[in-house]
Amino acid sequence: EGYELVVHPCDHRNINLAAELNRFTERLKLDGAVLLPPLSENAQLANIFTNASCQYVRIASVQLDKPAHLVQTYDRLGVNQIADHLVDLGHRQIGFIHGPKDSLSAMERYEGFKNALAAHNIKLSKKHVAWGAYTFESGAACAAQLLSNDDSRPTAIFASNDEMALGAMVAAATLNIGVPAQLSIAGFDDEPHASKIYPSLTTVNQNVRKIGQLAAEKLVALCKNDPGQAAQVQTVVMPSLISRASTSPVRT
Repeated sequence: EGYELVVHPCDHRNINLAAELNRFTERLKLDGAVLLPPLSENAQLANIFTNASCQYVRIASVQLDKPAHLVQTYDRLGVNQIADHLVDLGHRQIGFIHGPKDSLSAMERYEGFKNALAAHNIKLSKKHVAWGAYTFESGAACAAQLLSNDDSRPTAIFASNDEMALGAMVAAATLNIGVPAQLSIAGFDDEPHASKIYPSLTTVNQNVRKIGQLAAEKLVALCKNDPGQAAQVQTVVMPSLISRASTSPVRT
């Protein structure tokens, strides 16, 4: 379409982020921007682009905007698929590694997973929930915490993203707990290394290429002053469960 792509990394915790993005937008005279989470969850940032006459599209796990300005990932469906998968394998004592407390996607994945287990009459116990930060290191620490109590040790752990799931796999190996023979582990995102490690990681693929394509199509339509066309572009992208070797039936 003749546009140049500029990638601008941002720290969403920066207290000066709004002013920084305002200067960035004005300096480059941007036609439009795609906001990725967690930035996309900030309504103030969307307003900054609007006030600067810069079109925008938000990628988010919840319905935060009008269809013309939104591509929504259906995180709750993804975690429902993970929950169903683990329950079908016979797991009832299931651990959960939460993402950052200030992340809407992390909360969506937690609420969705908890409710999916409840539909199977399984309560996600507080002692089986650990708070991570979407990092490898936090995943390892959280898994070590969940696995420290032999009396209530989970037979499966679902980490809210693949980075934390990989950390959980390392923690299990450090404790001489076999995956998946003694502990099933699942993640979320289907990052490239998820299929290359051993055992390969069961996870959820969000179809990120499709998400990016749809965001670009919406943004180009908006930049052509055609919000009606942008609204007609598909808004919700369905995830899919990728079952691999890191999960197996529970030992009885």
